[in-house]
Amino acid sequence: MMNDIVWIETFMLLIIVFLFLKSVKNNQTKKAEIARLKNKMKKAKTSKNPINIQKNRRKYHRVSVKDLTCKLKIIDFGHQTLRKLNNKSISGQILDLSVGGLGFLCEVDFPVTDPVLVDISFTLKEETYIYSGIVVRKEGHKGSNNLLYGIQFTNMGLNEEAKLNQLVNHLARSKKSIN
Repeated sequence: MMNDIVWIETFMLLIIVFLFLKSVKNNQTKKAEIARLKNKMKKAKTSKNPINIQKNRRKYHRVSVKDLTCKLKIIDFGHQTLRKLNNKSISGQILDLSVGGLGFLCEVDFPVTDPVLVDISFTLKEETYIYSGIVVRKEGHKGSNNLLYGIQFTNMGLNEEAKLNQLVNHLARSKKSIN
């Protein structure tokens, strides 16, 4: 009986240690991604080739969507003075979706001069999707006071990519309102 209790306590301790180490690894991965993206943004700002900035870099097919609400959680604003806004959530609409990213429409105007790391979540057909990404674009939206943000997905595993690819293909075939 005593051996069983010791074994259970040891097992529970191992689970706690495993979860802690996994959390630390995810945090280190996000910090490395932020550093890589900051470096990429600095290189883009100092580039002497303005044509490179205007080039369409999409690798994936995009599908327009209607009535798809989402939450965007700001993980890291990148700029020191805006860090107080980290972990804030913003509601909005997804206008288009691809395996590489999405277009996000909302009323909130926030600066994107430095890399902004985000998590975006949405629910479709009773399934919730959550992806990490970086804000790569901000522009006004025609006919409204809303702003359109371009989000490029990052750190996507093969399973997540395959699942999102199936969703995008399904939406492209159906071409209907999805909510």
